[in-house]
Amino acid sequence: MRLLNTGTLTFETFYDEQTPPYSILSHRWAAEEVSYVDFIAGNKRDHAGHKKVLEACRSAKSQSHTWIWIDTVCIDKTSSAELTEAINSMYQYYADARICFAYLRDVSPGLPTQQTNDALQGSEWFRRGWTLQELLAPREVLFLDASWTAFGSKAQLPAVIHRATGVPEWYLHRPDQIPFASVAARMAWAARRQTTRSEDLAYSLLGLFNVNSKSFLEFTMFGSGIGCRIAMTSLREMFSYLLLQLEIAKSTDDESIFAWTSPSNQPCGMFAPSPSAFAGFANVKPLPLDPEDRLPWKWTHKGLELHLASPLNSSSTMKMGNTFYDHTKTRDMHKVVTLGCFKSDVENWNSMEEDQCPTGVPHQGFRTIHQLVFRKPGHAKGVLRCPVSAKCQYC
Repeated sequence: MRLLNTGTLTFETFYDEQTPPYSILSHRWAAEEVSYVDFIAGNKRDHAGHKKVLEACRSAKSQSHTWIWIDTVCIDKTSSAELTEAINSMYQYYADARICFAYLRDVSPGLPTQQTNDALQGSEWFRRGWTLQELLAPREVLFLDASWTAFGSKAQLPAVIHRATGVPEWYLHRPDQIPFASVAARMAWAARRQTTRSEDLAYSLLGLFNVNSKSFLEFTMFGSGIGCRIAMTSLREMFSYLLLQLEIAKSTDDESIFAWTSPSNQPCGMFAPSPSAFAGFANVKPLPLDPEDRLPWKWTHKGLELHLASPLNSSSTMKMGNTFYDHTKTRDMHKVVTLGCFKSDVENWNSMEEDQCPTGVPHQGFRTIHQLVFRKPGHAKGVLRCPVSAKCQYC
């Protein structure tokens, strides 16, 4: 990890336990940012980005911190290996920092408290992809206005931040509990965020889901084959985001990863095309199933195979493919988000009858329950076989 000395303005690289206490900067990138190469060469000292680095160092020194990490100058972006390592480690960098300074250039100084809170809630900082992890990971976040004056912290303004982000106050106070939020909830927090490069939105979520995959980054950012053939921005975003969901699915049995919807009627696979598809599903979490009802997912040459079990009441029919529920609206376990599916005759399960898709995941020909079997009274179990993505979706 390369850190900048706030007094000498020189860099030093540290390894693991040797890393000293440090501050970290979160900011919205703008024109005239300076790079690591610019800074060590003494170039662009009249640029706004250079002034930003100096102001960040002053803020760190005010907290008696000798070291600070700033993404613009502490990563040598001419090195693909270093950039990959930094993206993989970014969440941890912010989590380990003693304090994160969030510089909001669009919050004017000297405003009354209510106007300042309104400006904070409307800041573009809350609409950027990378700043989500920069808000959630650190133990302490101090907000600075356009004049670099502190006006509040994450601990002091949880209600304002909740209104701006949709993130429950509980997770703002307890960053250590974020890994226990459902996949759908964490995706929903990113649903309305944007990045300058569309594919960066997937990269900005790696730490939030504890995905550390150098092969994923190297393939999507620098690799050959499909990654290089995808030229259109929308396809690059979708490709990166699908690969992210694949990585998440390898390490979780949280079915809420399928709790998304899209206004598009285009054929799709089990995975969402972008985080925006999870908007409205922030309160969804998996059903509390017995361990025997939560079987491992299987990756086959035909796609993903998973077994989903759900409690059914006496009036339920076999057409219900219940998998997760909105825990804020009801304690009735029958009011759930459901996978769009076909109903099937157990005796002749190859004979399918299409039924209307209930609320939740959009109905597609690729999302079908091929078999439903009663395992015990009041319960049903479905075997879901479907491809990860539509055929020729990336041709």
